[in-house]
Amino acid sequence: MATILALPTVAGLLPAGDVFGEAHRNSPLYQHSMNQVWFLYAFPPVRLLDFALGMLMASIVRAGRWPGLPAASAAGLVLVAYLASLAEPLAYQLNAGFVIPVALLIPAVATLDERGRGGWLSHPRTVLLGEVSFAFYLVHDILLTGLGRVLGPHTPPPGVGLLLAVCALVVSIGAGWLLYRTVERPLTRAWARRSARPAQPGAERTPALV
Repeated sequence: MATILALPTVAGLLPAGDVFGEAHRNSPLYQHSMNQVWFLYAFPPVRLLDFALGMLMASIVRAGRWPGLPAASAAGLVLVAYLASLAEPLAYQLNAGFVIPVALLIPAVATLDERGRGGWLSHPRTVLLGEVSFAFYLVHDILLTGLGRVLGPHTPPPGVGLLLAVCALVVSIGAGWLLYRTVERPLTRAWARRSARPAQPGAERTPALV
């Protein structure tokens, strides 16, 4: 977690390049190069730290060592951290500004579900949206980028813009669900079956290979 918080400082050491975001070029909070944004937001080893933090929090919950922070309090911390991040440099907005509250919120909600108090978060439709969320993440930016190129630099009227946003949301959810059902879910099941296979004879003699 300390490493994640220190990443914006590390990103500041990268060579300067094109300024990120033409619309925010004059804002001091957004004076970051594309190299810095790429390092903080897209560089796989950096994003792997978030994955490792998630595994750590899951291990704490599974071991029964969660301190019992109420979900409402954790959600409040996330809201406060998000609002505070809007006044922070972009390098902190991308992750470091609110990674700790989010890391606390997820286990707090997970323990509610364990105790049967998940409420609407435990509803099958909500669970399905959660399962589809990663595939949704993969497709939504592609759709929005394509839509932006079709529309060009012209801003549509508010009513048309809202309609396009709703349509883009529905199409992204549908495409994410299709990707989840046809790719992600079959692959997950295949890997699960492979992991459940009994060890081959002699496997214990070659632990390095395993």
